[in-house]
Amino acid sequence: MKKDTRTSRFPAAAGFIATILAALGFILYCNRVWEMDLSVPFGYGGDCTLDSMIIKSIVEYGHKGLYFCYRMGAPGISELIDTPFFDINLSAQIWVLSKFTKSYPLIFYLIYFMTYPSAAGAMYLLTGKVTERIPLRAVAGFIYAIAPYHFFRAMSHITLSNYFVVPIGIWLAMLIAEEPFKGLAPERFGKKGWWKTAVMYLSCILLGLSNIYYAFFALFCMGLALLYKCFSTGKIKGIWREAASLVVLLVSVLASLMPKILYTSQNGANEIAGIRAECSTEIYALKIIQMILPPGFTASPFLKKLIDHYNRAAFNVNENAFSSLGAVAVAGFLLMCLWVIYRLSAPGRTKDSRRAKQLDHLSLTAVALLLYCMGGGFGALISYFVTPEIRCLTRGSIVISCLCLCVFVITADHLLSISTKADKLRKGAVWTAVAGICCLSVYADTARSAPHWHDSMQQKNVVLTEFFGKVEDTMDDGDMIYQLPYMQFPEVPPIENMQDYQPAVGYLYTDTLRWSYGGMKGRSDPVLDLSQLPAGDELLNNIRDRGFAGVYIDTDGYADKGAADIAYFRDTLGIEPIVASDNTLYFFDIRNAEVK
Repeated sequence: MKKDTRTSRFPAAAGFIATILAALGFILYCNRVWEMDLSVPFGYGGDCTLDSMIIKSIVEYGHKGLYFCYRMGAPGISELIDTPFFDINLSAQIWVLSKFTKSYPLIFYLIYFMTYPSAAGAMYLLTGKVTERIPLRAVAGFIYAIAPYHFFRAMSHITLSNYFVVPIGIWLAMLIAEEPFKGLAPERFGKKGWWKTAVMYLSCILLGLSNIYYAFFALFCMGLALLYKCFSTGKIKGIWREAASLVVLLVSVLASLMPKILYTSQNGANEIAGIRAECSTEIYALKIIQMILPPGFTASPFLKKLIDHYNRAAFNVNENAFSSLGAVAVAGFLLMCLWVIYRLSAPGRTKDSRRAKQLDHLSLTAVALLLYCMGGGFGALISYFVTPEIRCLTRGSIVISCLCLCVFVITADHLLSISTKADKLRKGAVWTAVAGICCLSVYADTARSAPHWHDSMQQKNVVLTEFFGKVEDTMDDGDMIYQLPYMQFPEVPPIENMQDYQPAVGYLYTDTLRWSYGGMKGRSDPVLDLSQLPAGDELLNNIRDRGFAGVYIDTDGYADKGAADIAYFRDTLGIEPIVASDNTLYFFDIRNAEVK
């Protein structure tokens, strides 16, 4: 009797929906969303503010807002194209949401929250290649979505939190490695498999338009799968058809970089912004110990002592501290190591079943990634002698996590499939072990916000809304505001208590004014020559000559809280400034003020 496809697909679809809802519900719970005001920005300095700035630029100017912000870098513009911070995939998501709301904080939160169900769903679909057991697939999807990496990246690195494409890259690699040949071509190139080929190429395009790190790691895994298939089958002549997917991915990456390539060819290369040092790959290299250790935010006091001891005693602890795999993936990693040892020491004792071949391929991929991403590995070789652009190799940990979870699922599925007399007892033990390690991961590997954590942001939002509302009401549309103290853009250290990107709050809280901050360093920063001038008549005259209508002072950027600069403008102009209620921001309207 033929199996009812619709009936068999229903449990899988239900499992998929349950998995993504569980991931979404968990992150909403962790962030105590019921206490949040989603119209309030997540932060007022640092990478979160940069992300907010780009989101608002896309909201205002559409897709070109990803490359140029026309209300920053006055009297010029901010040429974000020199260092594209967001990928086209993420930009498209923002653009779609902007059709429903113009609130950049709301879009920011929605994008972030949705990275959890998207990662869970992608992992759930990937594990369909290694098991038919829906509970195992759901576990893998949920655990992958709440990986420590996700909580570390959070909203500050929203483009890295959007890692749902990683399982897609692994799926493509597995498809290349496993698809059997029919003649000189893989089966999917036949008439019945056209849809699989189409999905494969569309997935390559999606990956190519996503974060450059994830596109690179996907290309790495797919290239390795191509070699694996070539050596394991010996069919070199037909392998070019598999290589076509890599070409599609490469072309997609090139297409995503084309705006920057064309802009650079027309305007010359930026020799300052976004330049990466060759040694960066060793500074931000992957360490196995950091992958195995718990995250720094772990709720377990015992595990917290372990990671704190390492961070105090070890050298070169930086972004690589974000590479913790989590308990379940660590279990998968250890199982993978055991499998490699077993296969090498007793190659003839294991039948080459589909499951064994999958373990071989996944283990090979993980080992190859480790060899590339570790300090002094092949990644350093590429950095020193080819290009240092892919420098933060510790970001490969989320790819290894994906591979380890697949190994964990395969192992659990195998243990559940063994037929013995004590069948119920064995299955109960396996499910208990799976549940136990998952509970440990949820407890020890996830970060939860403290009660009322959002209150301080809401209070700051009230201050800034009132202050910038007064400024915007005072000025005319299109007026340019000169900002003090001067801070370069992007990627600079703090100035006193003023964080990187903090001056962008002026842009974020207004809709009609133009701001001096944001001119791309190394390009056309039109106020760079004024940066060394102290508050005085020369600076004031230059500001006026260039068309600025107001002066904005952020006291966080001064050792004396801006007392000298504020006193100069107040005494020289003979006017009182608009002052924020917390006395951190001052604004002087210089349009009609007469210099005494």
